[in-house]
This record gives sequence, structure tokens and C-alpha cells, in this order.
Amino acid sequence: NVTMFNGSGTPDLNVEAGTLSFSSTWTGGKLTLGGGSFGGSGALTVSGFNWTGGTLGDGGGSLTVGGTSTTSISGSAEHLLAAPYTLNLNGSYWSGGGNLHALVPSTSTAVFYIYNKSNTFYIQDPSSFVVDPKLGGAQYVVFVNELGATLNLFAQGQVVWQAGLLNAGTVEVQGFSSGTTLTLSGGEGRALVNQYLNAGVYKADGSGDTVEFASGSFLVVPGGSTGGVLLVSGANVTMFNGSGTPDLNVEAGTLSFSSTWTGGKLTLGGGSFGGSGALTVSGFNWTGGTLGDGGGSLTCRAATPGPPTEPPPGPADACTASFLRRWPPETTSSSPALARSTSALTATSSPTQSPMASHTSSSSPQAPSTRRTPVPPARRRSRCRSSTPARPRPRMPR
Repeated sequence: NVTMFNGSGTPDLNVEAGTLSFSSTWTGGKLTLGGGSFGGSGALTVSGFNWTGGTLGDGGGSLTVGGTSTTSISGSAEHLLAAPYTLNLNGSYWSGGGNLHALVPSTSTAVFYIYNKSNTFYIQDPSSFVVDPKLGGAQYVVFVNELGATLNLFAQGQVVWQAGLLNAGTVEVQGFSSGTTLTLSGGEGRALVNQYLNAGVYKADGSGDTVEFASGSFLVVPGGSTGGVLLVSGANVTMFNGSGTPDLNVEAGTLSFSSTWTGGKLTLGGGSFGGSGALTVSGFNWTGGTLGDGGGSLTCRAATPGPPTEPPPGPADACTASFLRRWPPETTSSSPALARSTSALTATSSPTQSPMASHTSSSSPQAPSTRRTPVPPARRRSRCRSSTPARPRPRMPR
């Protein structure tokens, strides 16, 4: 068990077992943590950090990794975090599949802070950021992705992130069509950080890429490309104007839109979608949940529909198909809840008659029809000037 103070020079530090507790302020060489534990009340700055196992933290001190992208978190062993402690990064590379695992602190106010101050924190392999539950469920670990920094996931599979993720930069899922999902279940942890940070961008870059908001609360600026999905599966998400055309999917929880934006498709299968903003989508598939509340609007740029009593020709646009089946939807347990009166829902199409017109109440006054009734063939007048019916032409003998 070693207690270390400020020194001179820049030697490297290597911990394989036992404990190294730093209790002063010093700038050294590189730190390697492969086992045992490193922590203490001091502030150590190193030129590089290689973490393959063991426990980091406890004591209330800090570890700052200088340079850019000089932190390597690797190997299949678990990497344990003990609060209170602060880890300052300037980019990192997490690979090998070993989990980050936060241990319940011994004091109720202890917090483990991780700040990604610049550059990119890469996640290469499927793994998890596990947080042992604290009594009462309070969050005690927060990863702060600061303005200008990026958290980039390009692992082929799923990464479950239970720590708080306070994003003021960019969170990007970039699986190259390999089915990559980042599942966020720890909320933002804003209450743990004594500074206000604006909402950052969450990008799902393409088909098969998903950012899932499973629980907690998030402020989100949407981003990404067609085929990417921002999925709300239980969290409370407030969304602002973004860039790109990712799809939005709400299965549970709430998605409240509070700005103006044109995105991809919207799927509402549960939970609720509404807000004060004006969202335009390329398609709307409504299978359940609540639409509306907040005074905003949802505009669907639908394809031109067919007759109201028939399905649209060819592959039906999701928005058009939903409207043609029933409007307004029936208020049964298996039907989507009605949009509240404070919101507007619009389906745009060609200047031809809207399919909504066919569902007008029978009690409403109807304009007289201007359509001409066709005359049966037997009652049509002859084109001859004579009033005598034309005689049939005699059949010529063969």
C-alpha cells in the first residue's frame, strides 16, 4: 500500500496489485492500471493512461490525462470506479469488451465525475457501463461530454450505458449498417453538475444505427441520416431543432418537441408525443399511445392517396395509410388516443380532394352535387333530326 506525494521528473507509474494513493499535486509520466487500485485525495496529471483492470478512484482526488486521445481502456476484465473521484479526459479509446463498473460509494454525497473535455471517446466493442444501484435509486456517476467533444460508438452490437450522460457536444452511433445500438438508461445527471450546459446532438448515422433513450430525462438535438433511429423506450425526452433526417420512434415514455424541424418518419406505438414545436415528417405510423398536448403541430408530407374507401395504390405511405383507415381514430383500448385539441395534425398532399372529406359527419350540411347524372342508353335521343326512331338496317343475303 503506497501513499505518494508531489515529486520531480516524469517517471511512469504502474499499478498491478495493492494500492497507490496519491495525496498531493504533481505532473508525471504515464499511468498504467492493470490491477489493485489507484486513487487518493491528490491531483495527478499524466501524459497517458492505460487501463486494463483494477479500481480507479476513491478519496476525492482527480486524475487528468493530458494530450489528446491518450487514454486506452482495454481488455476483457472489469474496470471498477469508486466515488468520490474525478477523471478528466481529452479523448479515449475503449475496446476489448470489458465493462466499466461503478461501485456504490460509502457516503451518500459521493459522486464519480468523468469529463470528456475535447476530442473523441471511441467505443469499439459491445460492452456496458454498469452502475450498481444506490439505496433510493439516486445517480452518483455522470459522464460529461463537453462542447466540442464527441462520444462515438462504432461497435457491432449493443452498448448499455447506465451512468448519467450529460451531453453538450455530440453523441454519434456509427455502426456502418451493422446493427449498432447505444442504450441510455441513466438519464443526464444534470443535478450532479454545478453548471448549465446546452443540449447536445445525438446522431444515428444510418440504417441499423439506433440511439435508445430507455429511462431518465434528456435534452436532445436530433441528428443523423435516413434510416438511423432515435428511439424513446421509456425516458422523458425534450427535443429541439436538429439536422439530418433520422427516424423518430416512441414506444414508451414521452417525446416532447419544442422547436421547428423537418425529420424522417415518426412511429408512435406507445407513450406520448407532443409539445409546443412544429415537426414535419415524411411518414407517420400510429399504432398506439397519445398524440398531442402542448399546442404544437405535426405535419406529414404524405404521398397522394387513392380513394378514401380503398388502400393507397402500391406500398402505402405510413402516414397516408394511417389516416385512410380511420379519422378520427376510435377511442377503444386498442386504438391510439385522440389528439388533444391544443395540437394540430396535418397531412399534406396534392391539390386533389383530401381523404378527410369522405369522413365528414352526416349531420353536417352538404353542398349540392354538381355532378351530371348519366343518361341510360335507352333514353338517349337519336342524333337524327327526325323524331321517328331509326329503322334497323336489313341484313344482306350471303
